[in-house]
Parts: sequence; structure tokens; C-alpha cells
Amino acid sequence: MAILKNKYIIALVLMAVAVFGYRYYATHSKLTEEVFVSYYIDLTIAQDSLGSDSVTTKKILTSLNSKYKTSEAQYKSTIAYYNESSERWDKFFTKVVDEVKRRQTKK
Repeated sequence: MAILKNKYIIALVLMAVAVFGYRYYATHSKLTEEVFVSYYIDLTIAQDSLGSDSVTTKKILTSLNSKYKTSEAQYKSTIAYYNESSERWDKFFTKVVDEVKRRQTKK
């Protein structure tokens, strides 16, 4: 009986770890650089076209999260990651400029 009880406790603990691990990953994972570059370009273009007030930006972010299959938490986590280092932003913006140029020559 004690062995059976221990198995249930172990199973319960493993399920709890899996659930909390998934929730932690979903809220603390960041976007890949490739996705973030495209996301940022789309965000900037949409804000230039539609406006950058808080209500419009929220709608744009919701749309982009749907398009890129991301979450607000991942976006915020990515911003926090880049805010840790100005060099990260420098490299990122270089890639953004390169991608914009690539898209322009593709037209």
C-alpha cells in the first residue's frame, strides 16, 4: 500500500513540475532573432501606417503574435533580453536594416 501511495505522489510531483516548467518556458522564452527581426519590421510598418497610440499598438501586437505564433510574454521577454546589452540592440538593428534592404530589392 505504501509503495502505491509513493507512486501516486511521484506521479503528482512529476505532473506539477511539467506544468510549471511549461508555464515558465512559455512566459520566459524569447523570440528567435530571425522571428524578432521580421516581427519588429512588421510592427514598425504597422505603427507608421495605423498609428502608435496604446490602443492601436495593442491591436497590432495581438495581430503579430497571431501571425508569428508568439505571445505577449515572449515579446516582453525578448525586449528584456535585448535591453540587457546595447551591443545586442546594435547587432539587431544592423540585421533589421539588412532585412529591409533585402525586402526592397526583392520587389
